[in-house]
This record gives sequence, C-alpha cells and structure tokens, in this order.
Amino acid sequence: MTGSTTTQSVTEQLRVKVLDGEFPLGSRLQERTLAQLLSVSRTPVRDALQVLAGEGLLDYSPHSGYVVRRFGLTDVLHAFDMRIALEGMACRTLTGQGMSTGTMELLTANLDRAAEVVEQGEWSAERQGRWLDLNLDFHNTILAAAGNPYLVQGVEQARRAARIHDAAVHRGRGELARWFTHDEVRQALADHRRIVHALVEGPPDRAEFLMREHILTNREQIRRHGARSAPGAGPERV
Repeated sequence: MTGSTTTQSVTEQLRVKVLDGEFPLGSRLQERTLAQLLSVSRTPVRDALQVLAGEGLLDYSPHSGYVVRRFGLTDVLHAFDMRIALEGMACRTLTGQGMSTGTMELLTANLDRAAEVVEQGEWSAERQGRWLDLNLDFHNTILAAAGNPYLVQGVEQARRAARIHDAAVHRGRGELARWFTHDEVRQALADHRRIVHALVEGPPDRAEFLMREHILTNREQIRRHGARSAPGAGPERV
C-alpha cells in the first residue's frame, strides 16, 4: 500500500468514526493513540487529521491539537441553509442545460421505487429506512447530473453536521431522519415528483424554487422537533 493510499484509508476510517460518534464531541485526537488503533505510522494519521480539520469535522489549536468539533442543533439548521442554496442551484443548472435520458431514467426509477415503499403496505421502521436511502439517491442524482463537483462537495459537508449531531445526541440511532412522520414522507415524495416535472418542463427558476422549498420544509420540521426534544424544553413557540 502506497503512502497516499494509506493516508486515504486512514482518513476514511477516521472520518467514519467521527461521523458515527465513536469519538465524543470535544474529545482530543492524539496521533500516537490513533496510529496504534489503526496499526499505521503517525505520518498518515497526521495527514488525515489535517484533511478532517479542513472538512470542518475537527478544530485545531497549537495548544490542544485536534479536537472533535461540537455540532448543535443550530449548526444543523445552518447546514440546511447551505443545502437550500446549493441544491436549489443544482436544479437551476440542470434545468438550464437540459437533463439527459440517463438521468431521467434514474429519477423515474427512483420515484417508482419510492412510491412502492411509501404508499403500499403498513408503515414501519424498515420501510422508513428504505425511503431514507431512496431519498438520498434522489438528491445525489440531481447533484451529480448538474455537473458541478463543488456543489456536491458543499452538500456533502453540510450533511456531516446533521450526522455528527445525530450520533452525539442519539448515539447513532438516526433519530433526526426518523422524526418525519409517514404523512411528512408522503409530502416529501410529492415534492420529489414536482421537482422532476420542473426539471423537465422548466423554467429553471421554478425547479430551483421547488427544491429550496422542499429542503426548507425539512429544515423547519427538524427545528420544531429539535426544540421540543431539547432538555427542559417547554411548549414550543413558533
């Protein structure tokens, strides 16, 4: 394994551990300890920590070294604001340049599979998990088809805030995603259908608006649930 390959492997392993909450928020990550944990030298660990700090997952200071960044509900909401802007732009871009037959087939197949999961049979945790996977594929397909890797990178970084907060607060159970009711999931699927129609028919500003509205709805649902579930929270004021 080459040095660059080792660094990539170590970076991915540490990234997953941070995202899954294996390292508590605010904990210090020491090169020697991590090198022993992963059975590698300290050099790829040092390089990996620099990468993760650049991604915003770690904080660094000369005195304390690398520390797992703390993400709260406010950070999650700010991350959704970023997604609203970037994924709306992706829809505008894709509508303006025209959608390929391949992308249309992917989105159509996604909607068909999602309809089977959401609209047929009794709603369950298993079905919700399948919906979450299809939902992620839907958004990723649009981002990839827009052809701008910076949009993809920005959205991926924004998603990490929610995942870290979720793992820290709920010990990796994925509670943020599971806050959505069956009716809210049905509405999200209806949003997806309207977005695809706008991607085909245009105009670009309508496709952008529908995606922005869709993600804003999700953001507000998380904000309301987060306010109600916060320690010591009383009746919510909207």
